[in-house]
Amino acid sequence: MRLTLLLLLTTGSQATAKTWTTDTNITRLPWEAFNLLVRPDSLWGVHVWAHTSPVHHIGLPKRFSGYFDPAVLLPWIERANTLVRATQTPDSGALALQTPPLPGLDGSALVLRRTRHGTQWASNTRVYFLHVPTASSWYVQVPTEQALALLRALFQQALTAQDLPVPHAPPEPSITDTLNYPVELAGNPDPVYPPGLVTIGLVGEVWLSFVVQPDGAVAPASFRVYLSDNPAFAEAAVRGIAQARYRPGVYLGRPVPVRVYELVYFHLGGPPSN
Repeated sequence: MRLTLLLLLTTGSQATAKTWTTDTNITRLPWEAFNLLVRPDSLWGVHVWAHTSPVHHIGLPKRFSGYFDPAVLLPWIERANTLVRATQTPDSGALALQTPPLPGLDGSALVLRRTRHGTQWASNTRVYFLHVPTASSWYVQVPTEQALALLRALFQQALTAQDLPVPHAPPEPSITDTLNYPVELAGNPDPVYPPGLVTIGLVGEVWLSFVVQPDGAVAPASFRVYLSDNPAFAEAAVRGIAQARYRPGVYLGRPVPVRVYELVYFHLGGPPSN
């Protein structure tokens, strides 16, 4: 199962060496029916990438991707931490505790909320994922420990993002610019489950990105594997996607290179499908 989560207009050099190793700067939070990655980005701050699990989630898949300025994120984390840890008795008229929206650089936003439960605040925290331009939103409800784990991940990656060297890149275009994204063409091959893992029957995910070139082909040296549950899964995902063809992304009337972010899910129930 291939799930395209986010696409960005690339800037600067496209070529990056292939790697099947886990990026040590990435924090992964597996929450049963929900998976979340938090990673630092030298150009756009902190990247939050979330997706419901293809295995445990019931219903239509839900996706989120947003970029957040560390300078805005850090003070928001302080307020969110106070909300998650709050134990005081609610005022008689108070129905919920809620953070202000954390605005993203791309129209996304995060909100944390705790509702009233009788004479106490609910022990669980709702994490809302918002996309303001499309007025879409969804949330996941997590216990205190998991909400605090999210805040710790955001804090650590905000500090890391501030320390990363900023690559040379032209000032335009940015991730907020209007762009017609690449569209995968019919008939593309799906990644094949690694034969060497058939007897084990592993289930796993690969979180990766790649560049779709102006001619619609995938740039072979552009793959970035952010996280893989097994090296063989990463290799199979890259090998399969490298053969795909796309209708290229268009910016200001001309085809442009675009970086595509995808989650590939491997299982033995049949070939992966969108």
